Amino acid sequence: MNLSTDAWIPIVWTEGKSGIVSLCEAFERGPEILDLAVRPHERIALMRLLICIAQAALDGPTDYDDWKDCRLKIAPAALDYLKRWRAAFELLGDGPRFLQVKGEGQLGTMELDKLGFVDADMTTLFDQDVELGRQRNLEWVALRLVAYQSFAAGGMVGGSIQKDGRLQPQKGKNGPCRDSSAFHAFIRRENLASTLHTNMLTKEAISNLKSLVWGTPMWEAKATKLRQLQSTDHLTRSYLGRLAPLSRAVWLNGDGATALNANGLLYPSYADEGIREPTTSVRVVKNRDGQEQRVLLSAIDGDNIKKPWRELHALTVKRIHDNGVGGPLALRNLDDDAAFDLWVGAVVTRQAKVEDTVESTYPVPKGMLFESTQRAYEVGVRHAETWERRLRHAIAIYRLAMETNEASEERLEGRFQRLKRSERQRLAGISNRAYSNYWTVIEHRLELLNRFALEPIPRRNGKVQYRETEWGKHVCRCADNSYERACPHETPRQIRAYALGLKALFGAPAEQAEVETEKEAEA
Repeated sequence: MNLSTDAWIPIVWTEGKSGIVSLCEAFERGPEILDLAVRPHERIALMRLLICIAQAALDGPTDYDDWKDCRLKIAPAALDYLKRWRAAFELLGDGPRFLQVKGEGQLGTMELDKLGFVDADMTTLFDQDVELGRQRNLEWVALRLVAYQSFAAGGMVGGSIQKDGRLQPQKGKNGPCRDSSAFHAFIRRENLASTLHTNMLTKEAISNLKSLVWGTPMWEAKATKLRQLQSTDHLTRSYLGRLAPLSRAVWLNGDGATALNANGLLYPSYADEGIREPTTSVRVVKNRDGQEQRVLLSAIDGDNIKKPWRELHALTVKRIHDNGVGGPLALRNLDDDAAFDLWVGAVVTRQAKVEDTVESTYPVPKGMLFESTQRAYEVGVRHAETWERRLRHAIAIYRLAMETNEASEERLEGRFQRLKRSERQRLAGISNRAYSNYWTVIEHRLELLNRFALEPIPRRNGKVQYRETEWGKHVCRCADNSYERACPHETPRQIRAYALGLKALFGAPAEQAEVETEKEAEA
């Protein structure tokens, strides 16, 4: 099977029908293809591969003007490139293989299901019927191989290698896209051809990153042995080299069910050397010591998964600061006052396990690329987060009142403050369901948040009045409704506890949530 000419990429045509295309067809018929039809991690890996081929074929674009002029050059250049490099895109055979190399040392053997992150000890997120050792068709293998190389898990890889005079297990690092469960973002256009063009970066933009060079794709490397590839920095520390990585030394066996597996190339992470993927975002946070540090924008929020819209203000930061803080580099291709669709996705991992995937497409309103709008949007999100904390506290007060039969609001708050950490965590855990319901309901009216970010916030006596905005009213209703759903109030005891929790939710004075949000915004 040759990936350049044989169909393996699931897509949706512009008329709505599903299909499957080769790499050549993806470029040749790009204007007829509405979008890819794949899972979030597969989309990220496929988009990177297609962009890599297009930019390697053009050896550019050089700068913004070159980018604007290259739109119609992409397809013919990519088709010519794929023809010249056809041998590098073979999935099997005795010669070069696509994203495959034989590893060093004593090689391990893995079932092909693991290319799709299917394992007997893992979640059934990607396969509801785990049956290891089954045969897989080559189209399935090709798609999963691309995603696997981008999102390979760090830790024990399989096989062993001679070290310090004895055999030791091989350990690998995360694939470059798995770093910190980071959000990856792509600008989405009316068809695949336009989407690819909009997300291509210029050599000038890459040079401004300072941590990356332009480089070449892995399949253009003259070296054929893993040891030779490992000594080639332009593969692991370059833009094109990291777009289609070789994180694991995979070599498909002829049985259609297994592959040899060993450690591949080591790709430095953001924490290691400040190298981040251009589709990710970097923000500044304060650690426990109060010191500022730069981190990748992640889908993990403590023990919970964060929806991308809550970070849209950080995902749309167009200007990349000298310290690397900013959003996806492709935003540089947009006008400041542009409206556009932004696809955001992430793979949520805990150590070596994939827990979940996240993806959403957001219609970003005109004006969102301005810093003032992003700050206003962030204030709106913080306002909702303030009410979420108040909701958690109110439910905890309700539960404590039910357990202790305490009728005094003051004594109940005192009891709560004296609780041990384990008891507070227990009460907080009870509110997890209401917490999820709260954010789900809020998400149904995100157009109100967009409006909140674009319109002036009312003031009275010099103070902002969040709850007089449509977004503020919506957030308050969602907190009230979630509290009501979480706290039964039918018996006299329940009614009394419900009233005490309700006081904690709305507080005194009534503007307390606004005051808390203002403090967060100032911080």
